[in-house]
Amino acid sequence: MEEYYETSMGFGFSEEDDFENGCLDGGHIFDLGIQFKSSCVRELIEQIKAHYGVDDDEIMLNSCKDIGRIDIQKLEDGDSRELTKANERLWKQGKIKAYNVIYTYYVYKVQREEVDLNDI
Repeated sequence: MEEYYETSMGFGFSEEDDFENGCLDGGHIFDLGIQFKSSCVRELIEQIKAHYGVDDDEIMLNSCKDIGRIDIQKLEDGDSRELTKANERLWKQGKIKAYNVIYTYYVYKVQREEVDLNDI
């Protein structure tokens, strides 16, 4: 029997974030179409961190008290790029828009076993 860990395909939630007033209404959910797989949970988490370029303190495990849920929260521009320090200053001054984006995955343990179809 093969055993490994994989994530759901993942989804994101994005909403405009105003530095003075916080997140504004009208966010939207989108499918990520990305899935991660590994024989080890720690390696799977490392894959996700590497993909999003985040450290341990930027990834939330069992987020929102949901067992197996992983969230990554980032501040991005309108082209899904993380804000540079210069753009972050412009955003704080109200000169450009920024978006609070949360990427969410669920981790599952998968146990695959052949099924003898002669037994049906």
